[in-house]
Amino acid sequence: MRAVQIFETGGPEVLQQVDLPTPHAAEGEVRVKTEAIGVGRPDVLVRKGIYKWMPPLPTLPGSELVGIVDELGSGVPAALKGKRVLVSARELAVRGGCCAEYMCVPAAAVFELPESINPIDAVSLPNLQFVNALWRSNGERPVRSIYIPGVSGGLGQHSLSSPDTKEHRLLAQLQHLKKLLTHWLTAFITSSKEILNLCPNKLWM
Repeated sequence: MRAVQIFETGGPEVLQQVDLPTPHAAEGEVRVKTEAIGVGRPDVLVRKGIYKWMPPLPTLPGSELVGIVDELGSGVPAALKGKRVLVSARELAVRGGCCAEYMCVPAAAVFELPESINPIDAVSLPNLQFVNALWRSNGERPVRSIYIPGVSGGLGQHSLSSPDTKEHRLLAQLQHLKKLLTHWLTAFITSSKEILNLCPNKLWM
């Protein structure tokens, strides 16, 4: 199978297309045939060797994958065969591994998807899931202000697209204003110190 592999950290040139043996599902695992792969900032951090949850090298980057379960290991319910699923590396023992034509993961780690969802849209669901969880992580206190550093990233853009976001005081920090992709902001922050007076009740992103 084709895959992208990193043998050493560095610039984009360290990303190598390789041919690897196609894996087979072990006991309790499913094999997923890839339809779409998510690409995000964690992949850049892994490539540079500075990711907080850095996997050992050599490694396959990729934190999200959507595909079809095409092989079952022993002990896995037969109903999973042929299902479209989402794989998030957050559910795995080692981050990454999604940049490949096939991937074997524990059956308990996959999220079954409806047939109606486009695979390319589905690979962004982990960010949306995280944003929705943050709305419920404020200790039952009402959210009045939201501060989002790095608003041009995937999580920041999902936050801005949430219907709830437009009902609150929204502040964002970005290195370069020209990268700003939304007009919903209450204020644009250039220094983290500015938020101390602007956000008395904060939900941190």
